[in-house]
Parts: sequence; structure tokens; C-alpha cells
Amino acid sequence: MKKYIILLTFLLIFSALQAEGEENIPISVDSLLIIAPEIIDSQVVIYGQVDHICRHSSQKLTLLGVDTTLSIHVIIEDDSLKFDSTINNKNIIITGIVKEFRIDEEYLKEWEKSLEDVDLEEFDEEYTEHHNEKMDEVEELREAINSSENGYISEFWIEYIDIEIKE
Repeated sequence: MKKYIILLTFLLIFSALQAEGEENIPISVDSLLIIAPEIIDSQVVIYGQVDHICRHSSQKLTLLGVDTTLSIHVIIEDDSLKFDSTINNKNIIITGIVKEFRIDEEYLKEWEKSLEDVDLEEFDEEYTEHHNEKMDEVEELREAINSSENGYISEFWIEYIDIEIKE
């Protein structure tokens, strides 16, 4: 019951701010994750600390909440844009669109098959260990899906629009 009261409170505040044209008031990653299921495909402004920027593409970062066990990915869809690595460990404000990725049994079967198709004899011990961790992750997700009410797990992320670095 308490969870629903908190969710309702956040939704009411979020809706009121949008109605007043105050959609630029940032909320924490923590707050966003509470209301995310209700605001998919909506524009939000969130704040947090950059924990990691993908080294390969520089188009994905992990933003930590006030509770640093909570995080969300921010992804740039435009190939011409990249996150600057100097923002790592900085506090930032991100404007973006809330997106949802649903992990279900079909997704897990495809992931599991791709992992099983790897010939581990071609790789070193470190990669083999990483591979086995991924197989364990598949099983953990499967257990979570089986105990969920709707047959899937939602993973939320933010489609990047803009960034402001807090000094």
C-alpha cells in the first residue's frame, strides 16, 4: 500500500509540473525508477552522477541515483554525437525520453543460444569466466521472470536529448 501511495504522489507531482510547463525541473534517478512504468515515452529531466561511459562507442553512460545501488543507462541514438569522457564521475542533468526494454523468456532463449554457440576453447580463461557469468545471469533473469506477475522484466533507459554538467 505504501508503495502505491508513493507512486501516486510522484505521478501527481510529475503531472502537475508538466501541466504548469515546468518539465525542466530535474528529478533523481531514484524517483524516476519509481514512476518509469507510468511515463514510458515521456520526456523527463533527471540528475545523477556519471558512473561509466562506454569506451567503445561513447554513446552510452550509466547514471547513478542518490542511492548508488540504483542506476539507469542514457543512450545517444544519433551516431554523430558522443559523450565526452571528461564527464565521468561528474554530476549531470540529462533531458531525455523514458524507454522500456522488456526481457522475456523468448529474449532469454535467444541470448542463451548465442552464448551456447560460443566455442570456449578458442578463448582464454578470463573470457570463459565472463561467459559463465553471463550464463548465470540468464538463469537469474529467468527466475525473476518466472516470479513476476506479467511474464517479463522491464529495464528502463533514457534516450538522450540534452545534457548539462553541474559544477
